[in-house]
Amino acid sequence: MRKIYFALLFISIPFLLQAQKTTIKSDTVQDKYSVATNPFWDNWFVSLQGGSSMFFGNHDKQMKFMDRQSLVYELNFGKRFTPVVGVRVGANAGQWNGLTQIGNLSHSTGERYSKIPWDGYWLEIQKLKYVHLHGDVLFNLSNLFYGYKEDRFYEISPYVGLGWMVSYEQPKTREVSAYKALLNLDEPRL
Repeated sequence: MRKIYFALLFISIPFLLQAQKTTIKSDTVQDKYSVATNPFWDNWFVSLQGGSSMFFGNHDKQMKFMDRQSLVYELNFGKRFTPVVGVRVGANAGQWNGLTQIGNLSHSTGERYSKIPWDGYWLEIQKLKYVHLHGDVLFNLSNLFYGYKEDRFYEISPYVGLGWMVSYEQPKTREVSAYKALLNLDEPRL
C-alpha cells in the first residue's frame, strides 16, 4: 500500500506543479511599430569623436593628399525622444589645410608651397583654425521602417542641422552653416 501511495504522489507532482502556473492574458497587443515616449531623463547620450578633415577649396587639388589632412575633435550631447526621432547639440574644432594664390591674405601663412613640379610659384599654404557649434535633428530609418529592436547590429540615421562656424584667427569670420549628413551606428550597445 505504501508503494502505491508514493507512486500516486510521484505521478501527481507534475499536475500539482502545473496548477501553480497562472497565465494572465492581456487585451493589448504589443506592436513593434508603436511609438512610446519615455520620461525626460531617459535616453540621453554623449558622444566623443575624432578623425581627419580635408578642405576642398579652389587650389587644394594641387596640394598633396596627406598635406591636406588635419585632425578634428567633436563632442555631442543628445536625447532620443522616440526610437525614430532625436536631437543633439555639439561642437567640433579643428584646422583646415589648403592652398591659396599669392597675395590673397585669406588665412595664408605666407609660406610658398614647394611640393609640386612647377615649384608652386603662385601658391601659398593656407591654414584655418575653426570651431563649429551646431544643433541636429536625427532620424533613425532602421527603427522607422523595421520597428524598434533593442539588439539590432546596425542602424542608419540621417540628420539635418544648423550651426555657427567661427574662425578665431585673422581674418576672423563667422558664418551660419546648414547641412545634411548620414550617421551609421554600428557600435556595440552597453
